[in-house]
Amino acid sequence: MPNIFRGRWLVLILLACSVASFRIEPAAAMQSQTADTFANELIERMCEFVQTAEKFTYTVTSVHAETLDDGIPFELVTETRVAVRRPDRFWADVRSEQVHNRFLYDGESIHLHHLMANLYATVTAPATIAATLQKMEETLGIFIPMADFISSEPYERIMDGVEAMTYLGLEDVGGVSCHHLFVQQDDLDWQIWIEDGRVLVPRKLVFDFKGDEGSPTFTASFSDWDFSPHLPDNVFTQGPPPGARRIDLRELAGEGTP
Repeated sequence: MPNIFRGRWLVLILLACSVASFRIEPAAAMQSQTADTFANELIERMCEFVQTAEKFTYTVTSVHAETLDDGIPFELVTETRVAVRRPDRFWADVRSEQVHNRFLYDGESIHLHHLMANLYATVTAPATIAATLQKMEETLGIFIPMADFISSEPYERIMDGVEAMTYLGLEDVGGVSCHHLFVQQDDLDWQIWIEDGRVLVPRKLVFDFKGDEGSPTFTASFSDWDFSPHLPDNVFTQGPPPGARRIDLRELAGEGTP
């Protein structure tokens, strides 16, 4: 299973896609390709441009839903605002009823601010976003959903474990025309809606964890994509909240995991 779907729902989502230089015409493409081939091509093209966006911002609203052991439905809604400046800066502000966390990477350190509890933690980080994400996963045990999109080999990681995929056509997502893809894995079905046109970005993702207790699903809706934002250094070097107490990063990361 690709790392994009591993781990619990941590509060940070980092997803990098970029500006494509063409408009994909599904009708013409489908004349010479199967639905599976065209779906694969769309994902490959999206991943091909993953490294070309030097800086960008976006907002993602995610809904994690499942049925608890006592039969009561559970739903967690989280809004995450993200800013990325390659090769060595990212910032994310994450809010839900349970948490308000802020993650910052300034090219030298990872900073996590737990704003509800007025706590913060800092740890030395590698010199690139990709290496920093790897350290967070392997050393700190923090798995960031959808981080595959900004890895050095996004297509390979995303496609790991994929058994079948189908192109379902163009659909409207929040007033935006999108290509709808359905992807199957052994223990997971997922769907992605990729914007049609010059800006080839995801607009919606739905994950259905087959066979898992509680029938969990995860839906992420993306908005406010901006590929020319003003992102000076001070965006990524904000200090901790006034009076905040410093603790170990592993302890603080656990505070933000639903």
